[in-house]
Amino acid sequence: MKYLVIVVGLIFSYGVYATQNAVVKVVKGKVTKLAPGTKIATKLKKGDKLAEDTSIVTGSRSFARITFADKTTMNIGPKSMIVIHKMQAKKANMVNLLTGMIKAKVQKNSQKTSKTKMLIKTRSAVMGVRGTKFQSTYNPINNSTSLVTVEGKVAMVKVKQAPPEIIEKAVSDSTNKSSKSMAKKSVNKVQDDVDQLDKLLETSKDTVEVPAGRYAGVVEKMAKPTVPVKIAPKQYNAIAKSMGSKKRAKDVMKRLKSDPKPEGSLDKATGKLTPKAGGFVDFATGIYVAPTKAAVLDKKTGTFKDNSIGKVNNKTGAYIPPKGIKLDAKKGFVVDTKKSAKIASTSDKKKLQKTLASLNQGVKKQIVVNKVESKPMKQLTSNWLPKNHILSAEFRPYSEILTVKNKNEGSSSDFYTSSASWILFTWQQDWSEKWSSRLKFGAHVYEIDDSISNSDNSSSKVSINEDGGSDGPAYLSVGAVYKYSKKWTFLGELVMREVYYVVPDGGSSSGDSNLRKDSSEVGSIDLGAEYFVGEWKNLILTAGGIIHIIGTEEVPSASGGCFGTNTNCDYREEADMFGFALSFDAHYQWKTNMGVTSSLWYDSIDADADSISYTRNSIGVGFDFIWDI
Repeated sequence: MKYLVIVVGLIFSYGVYATQNAVVKVVKGKVTKLAPGTKIATKLKKGDKLAEDTSIVTGSRSFARITFADKTTMNIGPKSMIVIHKMQAKKANMVNLLTGMIKAKVQKNSQKTSKTKMLIKTRSAVMGVRGTKFQSTYNPINNSTSLVTVEGKVAMVKVKQAPPEIIEKAVSDSTNKSSKSMAKKSVNKVQDDVDQLDKLLETSKDTVEVPAGRYAGVVEKMAKPTVPVKIAPKQYNAIAKSMGSKKRAKDVMKRLKSDPKPEGSLDKATGKLTPKAGGFVDFATGIYVAPTKAAVLDKKTGTFKDNSIGKVNNKTGAYIPPKGIKLDAKKGFVVDTKKSAKIASTSDKKKLQKTLASLNQGVKKQIVVNKVESKPMKQLTSNWLPKNHILSAEFRPYSEILTVKNKNEGSSSDFYTSSASWILFTWQQDWSEKWSSRLKFGAHVYEIDDSISNSDNSSSKVSINEDGGSDGPAYLSVGAVYKYSKKWTFLGELVMREVYYVVPDGGSSSGDSNLRKDSSEVGSIDLGAEYFVGEWKNLILTAGGIIHIIGTEEVPSASGGCFGTNTNCDYREEADMFGFALSFDAHYQWKTNMGVTSSLWYDSIDADADSISYTRNSIGVGFDFIWDI
């Protein structure tokens, strides 16, 4: 009898404490695992069976889906790291969320005897799941844990725990073996008991239950979790749809007795923070972005509508800050230097400053706002040094028709290029959101065809003498760029460019004409404007025009023998010159500091003297590589 009791006890103990495996169902991108007892991380594959104390790391634009023995499914988002800490047959599964985001669907009718089916533990909070769909984010930078319940309820309580020895590189580079090993050793030090954590959730007076459609968070500055509040209906709908839930905001946002007033408050006596209802949860930082004072209450859902605080991705529910602003885990809302550079008008700047101040007012209880960065325009203009430098290299092949008219003889000829191109280098300095200066220089290739088209529609072969050419760069300019508004940009430049002429210089013994290629340096003031046509994903389309204000310059003359039998072509005369250019550009930004611009352009310059006139019409394309340093 005594042995029978021992055997039954062992069987019972095995049923309660036996460990199980989780199975990998989906893997996308770069995802690695570190199995217990190993030191080298390996690639996670579909069908892998995961034991207790297995850690998983996802890279950028990567995710994994795993299924536990009780049919609970969990999606691990990009740049995340979790440890499957406990998987006992009758007790709750326990997962340590070390950084990043998870979405899970927990089966309420599983075979587990405990009321709590899953425990999610971060460095700052413990969440107990009884059967529901939810999303949770943990950010180690600000030690913030956020929770959004999609269906059912999730319990949440704040805990104090020493930070694990996790190297950030383990998240950004999921193939780093030494980082995984260090992270694993740290995690193995955690010896939390499922029963104790479950009891903590049940007995703590600071535990909050988060119903569907609500958010609660644990932040460093507050002693207790925030009071659960309704999130923006459109963000809830997007999250619910992404998790396969048929619930919508109108179904879950009906008034509950536990719901606080939508206006929100801070009870200094108890330390409880109630955010304003209707805000957005930022998955990256874990910060809840509350509606501003100007928000309007929607009585149907009990949430405030506020278009000024940003928007959400309709597919994922991810928060998107207003244009020109980004959300920092430590500093709050700050200026997005890249995007704010497009904002030039005074009214738009003032609007940006107001929005920034209002947004930081709403999140100040969650982070320590950097007061310097919350004044973007001063920050961008206070230093006399350039704020940014941009280098570019451009190749511009083109075709040109040069029409030469001899006024003395009443004849004209058309000359076509066989090979022509510019290679231009630009160094631009951004001094503020509005003003930039730039220096441009380059080289020129100009070859003409070996035949001419005469005014009587006939053509003749010619021999070309490669004379002409100037010293120094073929193109040199210095100028300024002014961003008047998001749509319009103006520029002014002082330009010195090399211009070629084709001059017939007499007949030959064979009867063929000779052509002489001559050149001169032409100075101009270029005034232009660029119009922002539109933007699609990372592609920006613009159209522009430039006027070449040249004045008078010397050109090879038809007098003095350049046309006819006299081969002395040194004689020049003054000509009035004027020109313009048109362009259409498509700019593609494949990295934050690198991009390429493709352009289609047309340029025309006229030179009119007493005895001769030159008209050049050029059309070409451009390929410009841009590097923002």
